[in-house]
Amino acid sequence: MKLVIFDNDGTLVNTEVISVQSLVSMAERLGVPITFEEADQRFTGRKLTDCIAEIEQAGGRAFTQDELATQSQFFVDTLEKGLDAMPGAMALLGSLELPLCVASNADLSHVNQCMRLTGLEVYVPPAVRFSAYDINVWKPDPDLFLHAASQMGVAPTDCVVIEDSSVGMQAGVRAGMTVLGYTPHGAPVDAPDGVHFYQHHDQVLSILAGLSR
Repeated sequence: MKLVIFDNDGTLVNTEVISVQSLVSMAERLGVPITFEEADQRFTGRKLTDCIAEIEQAGGRAFTQDELATQSQFFVDTLEKGLDAMPGAMALLGSLELPLCVASNADLSHVNQCMRLTGLEVYVPPAVRFSAYDINVWKPDPDLFLHAASQMGVAPTDCVVIEDSSVGMQAGVRAGMTVLGYTPHGAPVDAPDGVHFYQHHDQVLSILAGLSR
């Protein structure tokens, strides 16, 4: 293994609860009944505009630009008030001896905000942050991971992907990379075959050591 590619939301930073709750509140605005658990299963890891489009279709109308702007600002403000790194993420990045990068379905402004608020920017400088918006292709398509590997000068077969969502795991498998599934609350029911699951970031180094034998 020559490169570790991390997802951002839900893998390095604890944004998923805020993200899912935001989508639930948007659905409620359009009169679409959906529980947090249903939204988590349906939307986590996916392209945001696709999630919003599904809510709009179910609700029978599109959100106004003012509604979208208000929701977006609320999300940003909520992150500013109390975003944390995932348990063990800081220690993992600090002890990892392999080169690393981040490849996220979110836009770079969001990734940059997350890195700044959690202090992870020390280990993930701007040059190794990649977004699906850079290439206009989103997970579960493998192209974002392939793009990140290419930019880092590493062959896909020499890369390890660390993901918490099923769409991200699917993208990693399709890219021909080794995939570690970070599943602190249990593996997704639709996770692809061939994923190495673990529940805490302090397990990663031993898993990587085992894969290198």
